Amino acid sequence: RGLLTLANSEAELAGVLAHEIGHITARHSAERYSQSILAGLGMAVLSAAVNEPGVTRAAGLGSELVIKSYSRSQEYQADDLGVSYLARGGYDPIAASSMLASLAAQSSLEAKIQGRGDQKSPNWASTHPDPASRVTRAAQRATVSAPTGKLRNRDAFLSAIDGMMYDDDPHQGMVDGQEFRHPDLKLGFTAPAGFALSNGSDAVTISGSTGQAQFSGAKYDGNLESYVASVFKTVGGETVLNFGKVQRTTINGLGAAYASATANAASGPVVVTVYAYEFAPDTAYHLFSITPSASGRVFDSLFASVRRLSASEAAAVKPRSVRVVSVSKGDTIASLATRMAYRDFRTERFLTLNALAANAVLKPGQKVKIITW
Repeated sequence: RGLLTLANSEAELAGVLAHEIGHITARHSAERYSQSILAGLGMAVLSAAVNEPGVTRAAGLGSELVIKSYSRSQEYQADDLGVSYLARGGYDPIAASSMLASLAAQSSLEAKIQGRGDQKSPNWASTHPDPASRVTRAAQRATVSAPTGKLRNRDAFLSAIDGMMYDDDPHQGMVDGQEFRHPDLKLGFTAPAGFALSNGSDAVTISGSTGQAQFSGAKYDGNLESYVASVFKTVGGETVLNFGKVQRTTINGLGAAYASATANAASGPVVVTVYAYEFAPDTAYHLFSITPSASGRVFDSLFASVRRLSASEAAAVKPRSVRVVSVSKGDTIASLATRMAYRDFRTERFLTLNALAANAVLKPGQKVKIITW
C-alpha cells in the first residue's frame, strides 16, 4: 500500500514492476542462493581451521554483505532492464527515475521522522547503490531507451488509489505522534518527547538518541515474574543478564512486574529494563528498553503510560486514507499541508507524497494527494 500511494502515475507503478521482473529475468535470486551456499561452506571451513572469534566474526560480516539482498551490480542491472521494459511497454521510461527519486525521498523522510537525520549506511556497506546515483543513472538510460510511447496515465492512476488506506492498519495498531493505540487489543501507551514510534508487524519500536525500547507480547502462563525472566533471556541471547529480583507493582490498574540489569555494549555500559503487564489471566505484554547508563531513566514515563483503552477510545481509532483533491485558486503547499492527518512533518509528508519540490507552485485544477482520517 505504501508503494502504491507513493507512486504518482501508472507509469511509475509499471516501472517498479519492470524493475522486479528485471531481477527475475536476470536470475538474481538464483545467484544469491548459490552465493549463500558458497558463503556457508566457506564459513564452515574457516571455523574449523581458525579458532579465533575476531576472524570468524569479520568473515561472517563479509559473507552477510555478500548474501544480504541484491548486490549493487544486480540492482543496477535490474534498473537497466526495467527502464528497457518500461519503454518497450509504451510507458514513459523516465518514470523509473522519478519513482526511484520518490522512494529515496521517502526513506530520507522516515529517517528524519525517526530522529536519525540523513544517516545512512556507508555506500560500500549498502546492499543497494546510492539512491541519488540510481536516479541519475535511470534518467540517463531513459534517454537512450528508444521509447515507443510516452504513456503515464496519471489521472487514471490517481483515481484508482483515491480512498485507499494509508499508513497503519488499525487492526495492527495505530501510531499518532507520540501515541500508540491498538483498538483490537484495547491497549495504548505514550512515547516520551523526542522519541519516534515505528509500528512493525510484531512489535512497536520506540527510538531516540538516548535509548531504544520495544513493545511486544509473548506466551504467558499467568506468572509475571517468569514472564519477565523469559524476556530477559530472549533479549540477552547467549549473554547472561543478571537482573536480580523482579518487582511487582500496579500501573493504570494493570498488574505489572519489572526488573533491570546492566550489560556492556560496544559503546559502553547500558541498562536493560523489562516491564510486563497483565491484560488477562492468559495475556501479557511487555516493554523492554536499552539505554546508556548515563542516560538515566528516560523511559519511566513510557513504562507508566501503558493502559487499557475504553470501548469508546478503541472505536475512535480510525485508519488514514489517501484523498485526491484538485488544487483550488489560492491553495498553496502550506495550506494543503495543514490538511494532512498528522501532528508532525506535515509539509514534508505532503511534498514527498506528491513528488514536489519545496518551491513548487501549484496550479488550479492540478490533482494532488493528501492524507485524511
